[in-house]
Amino acid sequence: MIAKKFKLPIQLFPGKRGKLFKSPNFTLKVFPADLPFSRFGVTISAKTAPKAAKRNLLKRTLFNDFRIHGKDLPVADYWITILAPAVGLANGAFVEELKRLLNVASE
Repeated sequence: MIAKKFKLPIQLFPGKRGKLFKSPNFTLKVFPADLPFSRFGVTISAKTAPKAAKRNLLKRTLFNDFRIHGKDLPVADYWITILAPAVGLANGAFVEELKRLLNVASE
């Protein structure tokens, strides 16, 4: 699991503008960082995955990937929204698409 200081509180970002990147399974918003390290946030709606256990599993998967590979990204605040097609992906494909999206965002 990722440390609490690296989690991005959504309450701080209503109406803030950032760069938007889209893929079929994710939407990524990148905001300029106010702190000397990156923070990560994940949103998944109950309509996307009706069972809380599935939503929590997807969030844990993303946060674990951020914990491992987040140091390689430029310092910024990253907010990911998981879209409905991502729920049906296998774990490997889920993480690979996320890495592709983050690589596009870091260029």
